[in-house]
Amino acid sequence: MKKVITKKESRNFLLERDLFGMKIPMRTKDGCYDLNEMLSEYNKHNPNKQKYLTNFFKSEDTQTYINNLMNIRYAELSGNIQLLDNQVSNLSEVPVNQLVMDSTKNFKVSVKIDKTERIILQKTKGKTQSNGKKTKDTVFADSLLMKKFARWLNPMYEVVVDKWIEDDLIKLRMDLADSYNEWRSLVSKLGGKVDKENNINDYS
Repeated sequence: MKKVITKKESRNFLLERDLFGMKIPMRTKDGCYDLNEMLSEYNKHNPNKQKYLTNFFKSEDTQTYINNLMNIRYAELSGNIQLLDNQVSNLSEVPVNQLVMDSTKNFKVSVKIDKTERIILQKTKGKTQSNGKKTKDTVFADSLLMKKFARWLNPMYEVVVDKWIEDDLIKLRMDLADSYNEWRSLVSKLGGKVDKENNINDYS
């Protein structure tokens, strides 16, 4: 799947992922997707079935999902998935619904350990440019939350998102295979041997 680099911000790129012809921005620094852009594109293509971001976040199911997602991401950062059974489940709930509906403010929902932070949801208000035009608000969300949002918009969108993930995994597998073949070739040039089963170097 073709990825187009559209913007660079302090070592962070926005890539466009294609969803039925819609271009959905993804941040490279954390893999978060812009739900606001996805919603705008959906509404543009479905004028008689308009949806609103606040309705998605007002759902009790969404609230529960976000808090469970925070627990999982926190456990990942801690390196101890067992935390899901005890301490992490005691994390305080975040009033995401109230935050999203307040259109006057920026906000961020995240989990953090020391200096390492994982963004779950981040809203940034648009800015007025020198020409007087205002940029759109952005609502970047964790990839898992984006998948849930995609399904809420249209169940077929979730299938396409799953295809994105599958394509990425296939590409990763092929890149790893190419890297392995290059490594084997280099070892061979250096006079070493590679055990095909155990990948052991033998410089004899």
